Amino acid sequence: MGQFFEKVLFFPSLLATLVSDKMTNQNWYDRIDDCLVAGALPFRSTVKELIAKEGVRGVLSMNQNFELNRLWYPTPDELDSWGVSFLQLPVADYLAHPTWNQVEEGLDFIHHICSRNHSVYVHCKAGKFRSAVMAATYLMERYNLTPDEAKDTLRSHRRQVWLSAHWDTARVLQDFFEKIHAKYRPEVVSTTRDPIILQKYFDMADTGSSNTTFANDTSTDSVS
Repeated sequence: MGQFFEKVLFFPSLLATLVSDKMTNQNWYDRIDDCLVAGALPFRSTVKELIAKEGVRGVLSMNQNFELNRLWYPTPDELDSWGVSFLQLPVADYLAHPTWNQVEEGLDFIHHICSRNHSVYVHCKAGKFRSAVMAATYLMERYNLTPDEAKDTLRSHRRQVWLSAHWDTARVLQDFFEKIHAKYRPEVVSTTRDPIILQKYFDMADTGSSNTTFANDTSTDSVS
């Protein structure tokens, strides 16, 4: 799908997401674990809420440039002034997936922020597909989940994710899974995990070309 059609569909699709947020029990964003929050395109007020309520200090956008218009989306300089680091990994909407190089960069960004006991907000336009692929890959990498387990775990926290929308998504996630094991766990032969530990972790969480900018780590929780 060409960018012209993506631009034509952008506002109707965003409006549909706004209506769904107001008229259904679908959330604009959902916490996935102690590190990651996933959701839809954040407006300035949304980012300030994420900072105050979720401890977000990193924003990972899977959007193209035209989607991040400064009329509604905070600029990297604004985010930096709020103590929030920013990474943009642009992926075409509807038919494309992030590349492995983008996924690696996204994982590095997430771990950089979360190692400082902060959270990362990963988003696309509606928080259903592009950001969901990134979130599922993060779950595979962090918890040694299979693609199906990662998809099920993600859906248990954000039910509107749409990882079956593209016929090739299963193959892409399987490819990412194999690359994760080749890079991070070359010694792992079995994918066996302790489901009790994993479930306990998520129960605790329930309660509780790229463009990158890193904010000063001395920021406070106050955003005006």
